[in-house]
Amino acid sequence: VTGGGAMEWPLAARLVREALSGLTATHRLSVTHGRILPATLQLDREDRMKLTDFAPSGGRDGLLAVARDVADLGLVFHEMLAGAVLPRPIRRPPELLSSVPAPIAVLVQRLIAPEGPGSLSDCAEAIAALEEAVAQAGAGEAFGSLAKPIGTAPRTPPWAEDAGTGVASRTILVVDDEPNILELA
Repeated sequence: VTGGGAMEWPLAARLVREALSGLTATHRLSVTHGRILPATLQLDREDRMKLTDFAPSGGRDGLLAVARDVADLGLVFHEMLAGAVLPRPIRRPPELLSSVPAPIAVLVQRLIAPEGPGSLSDCAEAIAALEEAVAQAGAGEAFGSLAKPIGTAPRTPPWAEDAGTGVASRTILVVDDEPNILELA
């Protein structure tokens, strides 16, 4: 996010890809996040996305909880691209800026809809669809390696400042790009 506005879509896509990678690892352990919001996604010193403040619902309604994590991350993706926090719950988010390529805008809508035709209900599906949309949008080569930064993200993204959660992080799950769990504190 530059100057409190919308984040460039390649950077937002890379960060969402990293968050999906982390969710993949937690979902393999039957742990879902439970409340993905802008404030629960943080950047480390190397501009890697970290998932924080889990409200795990592991085991309970597993597939539904996984789909909800994917949909919640889709809303955050929309917020990154729009540069504004959306009120929760939301039925249908507003249209994205015209600077967001059509394949990315369609993907965001598919991520947000946890049910229905074309919806993406697990992280593996979402990662594959994200990579396809990025390639269609023309940034596949730059997006190919998570180690290659696409722009620089601020430490405290402005789109996370107004999240209004009032909840401090209690649990931090650090996941690297592979995704392997490194630390649970």
